[in-house]
Amino acid sequence: MSSLSVNSELVFYINGKKIVEKNADPEEMLLAYLHWSVNACLQPICSLHGAAVVTIEGIGSTKTKLHPVQEHIAKAHGSQCWFCTPGMVMSMYTLLRNNPQPTMEDIRETLGGNLCRCTGYRPIIDGFKTFCDTRISCQNGDGNGKCCMENSNSHNYESDISGELFSMDEVLPLDPTQDLIFPPELLIMRKQKAEQLCFQGEKVRWISPADLKDLIKLKAEYSNAPLLVGNTTIGPKMNLKGTVHPLVIYGGSIPELQAVKWRNNGVTVGAGCSLSVLKDILLRGTEELGPEKSRVYQALVQTLQCLAGKQIRNMASIGGNILSANPKYDLSSILAAAECTLHIVSNANANGAREICLSEEFFTDCGKTALRPDEILLAIDIAHSRPWEFVSAFRQSQRREFAFSIVNAGMRVVFRHNSNVVENLDIFYGGVGPTLVKARHTCKELMGRKWDEKLLVEGTQFLEEEMYYRKTLVLRFFFKFYMQVLLEIQQKEVGMNDLPLEYLSALKPFKNEVPQGNRSFQLVPETQSSSDPVGRPNVHQAALQQVTGEAVYYDDIPSVKGELFVSMVTSTRSNSVYFSQPNYTFPKLNTNTRQRINNPHAIYSSKGIGEPSVFFGCTLFFAIKEAIAAARRERGLSDSFPFSSPATAEKIRIACEDCFTRMIPLDRKVKTKPWTINV
Repeated sequence: MSSLSVNSELVFYINGKKIVEKNADPEEMLLAYLHWSVNACLQPICSLHGAAVVTIEGIGSTKTKLHPVQEHIAKAHGSQCWFCTPGMVMSMYTLLRNNPQPTMEDIRETLGGNLCRCTGYRPIIDGFKTFCDTRISCQNGDGNGKCCMENSNSHNYESDISGELFSMDEVLPLDPTQDLIFPPELLIMRKQKAEQLCFQGEKVRWISPADLKDLIKLKAEYSNAPLLVGNTTIGPKMNLKGTVHPLVIYGGSIPELQAVKWRNNGVTVGAGCSLSVLKDILLRGTEELGPEKSRVYQALVQTLQCLAGKQIRNMASIGGNILSANPKYDLSSILAAAECTLHIVSNANANGAREICLSEEFFTDCGKTALRPDEILLAIDIAHSRPWEFVSAFRQSQRREFAFSIVNAGMRVVFRHNSNVVENLDIFYGGVGPTLVKARHTCKELMGRKWDEKLLVEGTQFLEEEMYYRKTLVLRFFFKFYMQVLLEIQQKEVGMNDLPLEYLSALKPFKNEVPQGNRSFQLVPETQSSSDPVGRPNVHQAALQQVTGEAVYYDDIPSVKGELFVSMVTSTRSNSVYFSQPNYTFPKLNTNTRQRINNPHAIYSSKGIGEPSVFFGCTLFFAIKEAIAAARRERGLSDSFPFSSPATAEKIRIACEDCFTRMIPLDRKVKTKPWTINV
């Protein structure tokens, strides 16, 4: 295509300022372009064409006017080292732009993807909870506006003790007119006919197709090129593993991939629909349809609430989750159990599209599917639940949220009308094999049986025989599914069996809670001078600069002419143990390392720079421990070993258990110079 030889102009806005980039690099992320932002490390700048970007510097300033979000977190002492502050501020700002009166649960979910290692989150929550529509005086209060210090079961209330850092009468109110508007120029651009865009970098070419028809043609012509939408799968591989794709096709601007359409018997979701949008759509559908028709949607929402943080869910797509074909990803097991249909399009299909019922056969291997290289997943059909159909989802991970599942499961059972006899049963597991696994034998054997304790016992036996990996979780999920369904059909007055109380504990839901804590301080005497800061809970001096992005840190200092940077060069061998003796020649340092460094100037050995005590004293001991651990792993030994300072040659030799340990007796007196370690 002739248009591929032309480098397009990238047009977008940052904090109301128009940016026109004539040489956009597809490998450059928003992180490098802006210096920092929330999850900007996964947002390629080439995907920003026609977008308006807002950063912490754009919502308020100490020189003009603070945004209430910035003021509240500063006055609540929510900014300490600053590292997490921009992300916290922008996450809360985004929430308020979409929901001016959030609940505490909204705040918990919004900040769930932001990490803080200083505050323990309590002061951050204290600052942001002031935007809630319900009056909450403290996190440990009774929810009716009463502080825990006013309750009889709290510590003794004293008149000179206060927990109020600032009064709401002294802070700025939330003012939507202060927010940046979406640039009118970009609104006009959106109404114009879309054109294909091409951006050529040093190693990667990026193509944004004009429409769906153009996308299908591009995928037919460049079938091996990855189709990128949210970049949450391809992005980490490019950033962390150095994976390079010579050509990338971007589908995030195709309307058909984002479309969501409700039908009489279900909903059709575009493959490019983000997980956040999907969750909100399914929640609304659940409210409108009622519990019986929305069981599939309830199971999906339950899982979506645990997947990553909100910032990642804003980018990740349902199609990417499916086509990643990673058994750790949770949605495929639920969608397969619900018998969802995939709509596939390609240039080769005469009718324009074909349909595939999602099942374990769709996943041919870890990371691979049955799609041909030229095919594109267009949309997914998710049907309403039918009467006497029950669907559940389960997952177990190292943490309930923000962690890949160890094992996940999607289960569905359909009963004969007004009975507890199984008409159809589907049980899918992820994480017990290289691909999605269906317990086919178990499902076949249990069909036609009554949903009672005998089915539970025999179903457990069948699963134990059929599944070979992570059996404990496999059986536990089946037990929980049995209990959930049994309770529901009993509410329909079918299959009335007495349930032991200890069984019901398996169904106890896990409740997400906002981090708890309170803070109080002794008021200073009225006679104390207002200029005397002792005893006053004053905001630290840099807080306002931190919450507005005006604080200057090392990375903000511009480089000067002739400036050089120093970095450590580590050994390529884990067992690099050398000892000195007369006429011994040390191996020469491999200076090819310089080829991997931009603008290399020189490379020096530790002897050449005099081994400065502060530089090496802080790192050498831990570097030695890492080297010893690697040496032990090569020999099949445990990573756990006793090692204390000082790191003497004898301790290193014994910890490594290397050839020197076996060759030289421990009681031998070494008369040579002390050993040295090249790390």
